Amino acid sequence: MNRQIISFVVLMIAAQLSALRAATVTFSIDDIVVVSGVEYTVEVKASAAEPIVNFQFDLTLPANLSMVPEDGAPKLGTMTGDYQLAYCRRSNGSYRIIGYSLNNTAITGDGVLLTFKVKALETGKSTLTLSKVITASTRNFRVGFYSP
Repeated sequence: MNRQIISFVVLMIAAQLSALRAATVTFSIDDIVVVSGVEYTVEVKASAAEPIVNFQFDLTLPANLSMVPEDGAPKLGTMTGDYQLAYCRRSNGSYRIIGYSLNNTAITGDGVLLTFKVKALETGKSTLTLSKVITASTRNFRVGFYSP
């Protein structure tokens, strides 16, 4: 009897871990080809298989792009509802971006997480990088993520 109970508990834990591993959140930014002196709006897209209630990541711009101040500051996208957004430029030149809901409103599905404007300093292909991505689910679990 005890052996059956232990086996059942082990199976339940394995099922929960498997479900948690399968529930992922993907943040992405498309590469862009830019012309010197021109401003571009960049979208950070999300695909959230598991509802998340906050996010944080670092954004690194390539040398040929600069963030446009004021009007170009990060703005919430279509999937963030009542979220608040905070960002700052770090000493290494990257931007730390944090989004959260005071009402614990969940983000789920596919859409635009946020947008921001950049200005091209040189013509060419630009690859923007997201790193140090952290999200939390509605169940207070850290959710898996993909950050190239």
